Amino acid sequence: MHETAQITDERLLAVQKALERAQDLVARSLVAGDKRMEVVYLKTIADEDKVVRQFIRPFFEAEGDAFADYLASLVFQVPYTTPEAAVDLVLNGHLLVAYRGRASLYDIRIVKDDQPLPADIETTLHGPQNALGHNLLINVHLLRNRYRNAALAVELAELGEKSHTNIAILYDAERVRPKSLAILRGKVQKGGIEVLFAAGQLERAFARPHRTLFPTFMVTDRPDRIVYELNRGKVVVLIHGTPFALVAPGYFFDFFSAMDDLYYPGWVRTFFLGLRFTALVVTLITPGLYVALTAFNPGVFRAQLTLSIAGSRAAVPFSAFFEMLFMMIALELLLEASVRLPKSISATATTVGGLILGQAMTAAGLVSDIMLIVAAVVAISSFVIPVNAMFYAVRIARYPILLLCSLYGLVGLGIGLVGLIFFLAGKESFGEPYLYLPFDRKPTEKGPEGA
Repeated sequence: MHETAQITDERLLAVQKALERAQDLVARSLVAGDKRMEVVYLKTIADEDKVVRQFIRPFFEAEGDAFADYLASLVFQVPYTTPEAAVDLVLNGHLLVAYRGRASLYDIRIVKDDQPLPADIETTLHGPQNALGHNLLINVHLLRNRYRNAALAVELAELGEKSHTNIAILYDAERVRPKSLAILRGKVQKGGIEVLFAAGQLERAFARPHRTLFPTFMVTDRPDRIVYELNRGKVVVLIHGTPFALVAPGYFFDFFSAMDDLYYPGWVRTFFLGLRFTALVVTLITPGLYVALTAFNPGVFRAQLTLSIAGSRAAVPFSAFFEMLFMMIALELLLEASVRLPKSISATATTVGGLILGQAMTAAGLVSDIMLIVAAVVAISSFVIPVNAMFYAVRIARYPILLLCSLYGLVGLGIGLVGLIFFLAGKESFGEPYLYLPFDRKPTEKGPEGA
């Protein structure tokens, strides 16, 4: 046996030159008798045990042309085409092998993130408790196990001019909305992303216009929700390296559904849906409504309540608008702190901080007691929204309504709500109306015509 560190094949030399700055690059030439094999791979992302077990050991043990037949029989091989394509595959964990004038690439990447994660983001009481993982192939495996249908189509692609991130587009070919699928394919082919590492990043890149507030994708980490949406004709995008999937199109009403709704009786489901939409109305209009009634239309209240509110605000030096704005910003700071702090202290820190802050502001006369109640109701109502993307959008949407109410009172509230409804009614998600109310459809249906 003779082993050298020099390779002579021009195809492998081109790959070696392109990756010359990578000190983890392995380029070897192995000789056994009249046989010669040359290999190139990155040892940090390729499984060296597979290299030894599936290539080097068979190379030295095979006799005659047996090793060439062995290489041709491997099912996980990709033919060599161009140096650029070979470099991309080597960076993706492939082994480049040259033997007797033939060069091929073999997938030997290390798979360490092959376990699904617990469902901590979108929780459910009675449904499955596992979420997606970080590995693209494992995620496709999870979905195929749950959706064993020959109509399930899987399209593989790459996004990211520098990262070359693997993605998968999944849909039920018999139920998918052709227009939505065509729009999504066009966005994927257009690209325009240098480095892709998260589902939210892809959502922002695909959004049109880019500054839209309300989400047109549903971002979820639950395999059961993904399967449910596939059955309804949606298109799903999985991204390697992130445990979240994008579901398109995303209708406004979809963001207020929870997977628990499938497991409850009809009346219970209807009650909780009504509760969520009530919470939506409360968190949207309560800040503005409080300012409008306090500053412009106090006569709407009964005399006792009007006097109680006036007495509570007697020591507050600010107008109702600035008082409400101050409280809402304080709540936003607490919510942001709860996300950024370590999990071991976030709950305690934000709870204690909220209690101390509220009591101190009331004692100092900066806000009224009733304002604390209103702020608490608004915060609790916003937490009822089950999907985070819509939760953030609603939190921001209430500020323009608050501003309009501070300028025009109840008239401003009406203007804000009507403007919001018109805005949502004119919005589209992948060619379909955003306010479309989806129902479970029969297999032959293809969605609203022209939507």
